[in-house]
Amino acid sequence: MRRDRTALIRSAYALSTLLLLVSHARSAVFLTLPVVDVASAAAVAFTGAFLLGCVFGFSGVPDGRWWGFVGLYVATASATFGMGISMVPFVVRVFPAELRSVLLIAINFAFLVGLVAVQVEVRREASAAV
Repeated sequence: MRRDRTALIRSAYALSTLLLLVSHARSAVFLTLPVVDVASAAAVAFTGAFLLGCVFGFSGVPDGRWWGFVGLYVATASATFGMGISMVPFVVRVFPAELRSVLLIAINFAFLVGLVAVQVEVRREASAAV
């Protein structure tokens, strides 16, 4: 029963990572911008970190690999502070514009806390199996 729950959690996070890649298609636009100044270079760097973190997360989290979780940590940080997008798509758009920045940080922080909880549970289960 416990193993089924952990597999379900891993699958949910892998699917959420896939949703991130699909739903945030606008991040691909940043990669096509010419790098002419520091701001556009930072936009390309944050977008690249986000996409690479999502790829690492999508490939590593279902297997419980530590680098998959680190990839999602990097993706969450770059999405929050560099790109201004939510890890849970479309939720921020429901609220008024004045609350969106605070809500974005709160949602991404909750996502990060949930991700840490899943990683702790995966590590605990792995150490119990040994």
